[in-house]
Amino acid sequence: LPPLATIPVGIDVDAVRREAMASSRTSFGTSDPLLPTRAGDRALVVGVDRLDPAKGICERLRAYERLLGMPDVDPRRLSLLQVLS
Repeated sequence: LPPLATIPVGIDVDAVRREAMASSRTSFGTSDPLLPTRAGDRALVVGVDRLDPAKGICERLRAYERLLGMPDVDPRRLSLLQVLS
């Protein structure tokens, strides 16, 4: 049998914080060079979660729908990118 190992799953919060502070809004954390082009001049709301009913994904989508219905929000200038794993 191979030796047992503990392999943490997650992100390096400090590294992400440093990158966020040092990067421009359009280049932060994207490995897809076309993402800023696809988003254009839209505000991009990003969510990254595990696919788990207890994580409130349905509630988040309903909240986004309510956000789009607010009178001072232009839905043509707002995008949601929700990543589930």
